Amino acid sequence: MLRTLEGTLDPEGTVRFRESVQLTRPQRVLVTLLEDDTLPASEPGSVDQLLSLLATPVFSGRPYGMAKELEATVQSNRSAWDE
Repeated sequence: MLRTLEGTLDPEGTVRFRESVQLTRPQRVLVTLLEDDTLPASEPGSVDQLLSLLATPVFSGRPYGMAKELEATVQSNRSAWDE
């Protein structure tokens, strides 16, 4: 039977599980080291940062427009730039 447990492996090699583990005999295990979740979750310019920014109050209440209206505004701005 496979069972997945979450825990922490310290530098001395001791595994500390988040939950109590009751074993009746020694068990064979595989350990996968995950990225440290105390590190920043994203790099500058990442999708995570963009999504976080879009969730802020500045952007969450932004007006929405239809694609044709937005395209017309873009074309108008491009034309004004050339003048």
